[in-house]
Amino acid sequence: SVLWAPIPGTNLAYLQIAQFAEDTDVELEKALEAINARSPAVEGIVLDLRNNPGGYLHQAINVASQFLPKDTVVLYERNAKGDLEKHVTSSGGLALEVPMIVLVNEGTASAGEILAGALQQNGRARLVGQTTLGTGTVLRPYDLSDGSVLRLGVTNWLTPNQELLKGKGVTPDSAVKLDPETPMLDSFDLEGMTVDKMKDIADTQFKSALLQLKLQLTQIKNAKQP
Repeated sequence: SVLWAPIPGTNLAYLQIAQFAEDTDVELEKALEAINARSPAVEGIVLDLRNNPGGYLHQAINVASQFLPKDTVVLYERNAKGDLEKHVTSSGGLALEVPMIVLVNEGTASAGEILAGALQQNGRARLVGQTTLGTGTVLRPYDLSDGSVLRLGVTNWLTPNQELLKGKGVTPDSAVKLDPETPMLDSFDLEGMTVDKMKDIADTQFKSALLQLKLQLTQIKNAKQP
């Protein structure tokens, strides 16, 4: 569920989380360890959450803990009575300060939206792409006598700013459309890519994210100069 590759001609890394499976947090930790071990050091990350359908809620929180400081709000759950339950990050993140740009699209759903919203609303990363799907309801199954199952929505997921995900999604900071017929770049493409071929990338969302990340790094370097 986690793949990564160095971006040719840069000191940047592309990191993709395809879904939030049972061992996504372990896979992410291994990927970040490998990224941190590179020489020269990786200066920034493009995190790709496009077409991530979601998965386990606890995995979204564990993943967010790699990028956000301890006790940072990841999301709220609100039940029918209006009661709120807060979910926060734990300690030990391996990528708390590395500059990041996050890719999202209309296929980013559920736990993918939770992570995107948490990174955006806590000021950790800018989002590039298209507004996410807008699925943020916990469904509880009830077995019926005829063998069928009724799934009833029991709680809604809210962003750290207590904005409802259901029906709204997360709006990116920079809206960039991608033609449905244009293939999205992934780690396998980057592994076999030369610096010259980088110019021919058709994935406009990735190109925009890469450009914004480079600009962010330039601003950081300029701010450090006396």
